[in-house]
Amino acid sequence: MIHQIGEFYPMEISAIYKDSKSFTSYNSSDRDIRIFNEDQSRMVSVHFKDAITKTFRFLPDGSLNEERHMHAEKDMFRYKNKMCDRWGDMTTEYLPTKHIEYVMLSIKHNVFKGSRVDDLNNLLNELTLMSDPKTGKDAEKVKKPAAIGVIMAELETRLIKPLTNALCGTEARDFTSLITSSVSTLCSADPKIVWKDLNSDNIKRFDSIISAKTTLEKIMIIAFLFSSLHADNFIKMHENDVYFPIDIVIARPYMTYNMSSVVIMKSGTETGETYIGHQDFNMSSNTQDRTLEASYVYYGKAIVKNRRNVLVAPRVFCQGYVRGNNTKFITEDTLAEQIQRDSGVRHGDESMLAMMMPVGGKSLEKNWIDIRGQNKHVRDNVDEHSHLSKDFYGTLLELNETQLASPHDTFIDYEEMEFQMNTLCWLGHVEYGRDFKEINHNTGHLGPNTYDQVNSSRKPGLFLPVKQLTFNVNK
Repeated sequence: MIHQIGEFYPMEISAIYKDSKSFTSYNSSDRDIRIFNEDQSRMVSVHFKDAITKTFRFLPDGSLNEERHMHAEKDMFRYKNKMCDRWGDMTTEYLPTKHIEYVMLSIKHNVFKGSRVDDLNNLLNELTLMSDPKTGKDAEKVKKPAAIGVIMAELETRLIKPLTNALCGTEARDFTSLITSSVSTLCSADPKIVWKDLNSDNIKRFDSIISAKTTLEKIMIIAFLFSSLHADNFIKMHENDVYFPIDIVIARPYMTYNMSSVVIMKSGTETGETYIGHQDFNMSSNTQDRTLEASYVYYGKAIVKNRRNVLVAPRVFCQGYVRGNNTKFITEDTLAEQIQRDSGVRHGDESMLAMMMPVGGKSLEKNWIDIRGQNKHVRDNVDEHSHLSKDFYGTLLELNETQLASPHDTFIDYEEMEFQMNTLCWLGHVEYGRDFKEINHNTGHLGPNTYDQVNSSRKPGLFLPVKQLTFNVNK
C-alpha cells in the first residue's frame, strides 16, 4: 500500500547564535542547511535565501500578501488588525528587544568593519559639535554651514549609501532620505527621534533601546526599524550578511513510499483454522478426442478464533520510493491545485513546504510538528508540538480533516492505491551551522542513520543493510 510520512528541518537562528557576542561574527550562509535528497541519493544544501520567497507570504512583486495575512487570526506581520509595513511595527512578542540588538551588531561588524566604525563615530561627533550653535567663535560660526556640508557629504558616501545598500532592495531613494534626516536629527542640538508612522505601542521601547547607544549605533537601529517588510529587503540584508529576525522551518509532509505490513501470529488451532466443506468432484470423457475432464469444487474459509494471537504491524517495510523526498519547493500552483483542493500532494515532484516563523520557536527541541500548527488528536501538551505561525499556515492550507491521515485511526490493510494525506512531520536528519558542522539526527520513520546512498536500503532489488553511524549530535 502507498503511505506518506513527513519530516521537518528548522532554519533557526537560536540553534547557531546564542548571545550578543556571537553576532559579531554573523554570517548569513550559516542559516543554510543540508538534508537528504532521495531523488539524487545524497545530502543536498537548501539555502535560506531561496526559501524566503517560497513561504507564501509575499506577492509576486515582493510585498506582503495582505489578503492572506488578514485571514489569519494572529500573525507576526499584524498588529491591532492592521498589516505591519516596517520592522518597527512588529510587536515585542514577534520582535524581541535583544534581536534588535543582534541586527545592529551584524550591521556594525559586517557593513562597517574595523577602523571604519571609529572613523564614522569621529565624523558624527564632529558633526554634532559643528551643529551646536553655542560652540565656536563668531568667525567660525560663519564657516559652519560649509563645514557641515562637507561632513554630510562624507557621511553620505561612507555611512548612508552603504547602509541603504545593505538594508534596502526597494524604495532606496526614500530610505536614503530617511537615514539622512535621522543623521541630521541625531547630530542636532535637540536629538529627539520622531518615530513617525510606526506602531505607537513600540515608541517607549525604541526610545529605551537607543538611549545608551552611540550615535552610529542609533542610526543603524533606526534604519533597520524603518526598513520595509519586503522580500527584496530580506534578500538584500541576507546577501550583505545582515541578520534579520525571522526563522524558516522546512517541512516535507508528503514523502510517499510503497509500504508492506507484517502479520505476526501464534501457530496452532488455538489461533484459528482453515475450514473446508461441501466438496464436489465431477469427471467426464470426450469420446471424439479421447480426453477426460475433471473439476473439483469446495468451499473454504480461514477463521481466526482468538484475535489476541494475531498482530498486524502496518507499513513497516519499505518496498520503494514514490515521491516527496527531494529538495524542490512547493509552488503556488501546487498549493492551489493540490493542497487546497485535495489536502495534500498526490502527484508531481515538489516536496518542500517553507514556513516563515517569528524567532524563538525552538523547533529543534520538538520531536514532531503538524504543518497546520496543531493536531486535534494530541490531548496533552498541545503547545509543545505547535509552531508559531499556526494561524497563518493553518488558514492558508485549507486542509479537509476527512482527507487526512490520523495516527489514531484503526488500521485496515487494503490493497488499494488511494491513501490519506499526511500532516505530521518528525524532526529529520539536518546538518546546519558554519560548514554544516552541527547535526541533528532523524527522529522519524527512516531511522537515525542518514548518509549518501542510504536509500539503497529501501530500493527493490537491492535492500542493502543500513550502515550504523555515529554522529556528534547537538543536545
